Amino acid sequence: MCRPSLSLEIFHLERITAILDKPSMAAVRKQFLDIDADSQIVNYLGGHGGSAPGAGGGGGGAIGENAQGGDGGPGGKTIHRHGLDATAPGAGGGGAGATGTGSKGGGGGGGGEHVIAANVRLIPGQTIPIKIGRGGRPNPTGGDGEDGEDTEFGDLIRAKGGKGGKAGFSTFQEREVTEADRANGLRVSSLIAAEVVQVRNGLGNLLAAGVEHFSFNELPNEWTFPLFGTLSIGNATAETMFKFAATIFGPDGGVVSEQKFTVFSGNSRAVSRPTFGLVVNFPIDREGVWNVSIQSGGFEFERLPIEIRLAKF
Repeated sequence: MCRPSLSLEIFHLERITAILDKPSMAAVRKQFLDIDADSQIVNYLGGHGGSAPGAGGGGGGAIGENAQGGDGGPGGKTIHRHGLDATAPGAGGGGAGATGTGSKGGGGGGGGEHVIAANVRLIPGQTIPIKIGRGGRPNPTGGDGEDGEDTEFGDLIRAKGGKGGKAGFSTFQEREVTEADRANGLRVSSLIAAEVVQVRNGLGNLLAAGVEHFSFNELPNEWTFPLFGTLSIGNATAETMFKFAATIFGPDGGVVSEQKFTVFSGNSRAVSRPTFGLVVNFPIDREGVWNVSIQSGGFEFERLPIEIRLAKF
């Protein structure tokens, strides 16, 4: 008796995910994964604004090693025109969120004043201009938020606007490498180009690493490739964010582009060798040997030459 052949197809996890993401698989996602077609999961790191008249905003959240959330903003004053002052909830903006090692979320904005007036005497026919102050707005460049504007009821009443929320920041020192760091053993111990670079939990996963040359069908062109390296800290300062630049030199030795990045040294330990990965992108216009130079504080730490070739058909 001849049995029919059995075929087996093995699916990679990413392939299964791509299949389940198709619109036609919405019913399957709902039935087996309890995922609605229109469901969205959104995480906000920014602090929430105050929800009562005069309340200070919430501090921003922070994600990363040794990260800290921001402080809440102070409440504004409630002012009674018959002489009683009291601190009360108000409406300040939320502080900005922050991500990264040693980051700290921004502090919440201060609440505006809450003015309560009684027995305001008016003359019949009197006109009183009213100005409603605009609330503070976020800074589009990521800095501190704007202060809120005052609200005015003619010359009789003025409620001051609250202070803007604060931007997130790093609590660790961020600087370039010094001669003292080099004397204490800080150096770039490896630098390599690859087709694929993944850095996870401080370790690098590379595919097609050790590239010596790239070929292009035509020039000029745009060159984009991942770069992976390790920084040996030696006895240099721990818990420091070191600033570096990947400088690209053309075949004639001229600077073509520069890309800045940082490497965190981490906590003090016997062997400290953090990794770094970045995607380098710059225009190329000729064949020859191009160089990627890792620099900081006026020092060159490593140089990686790669040949650019024009493909031959």
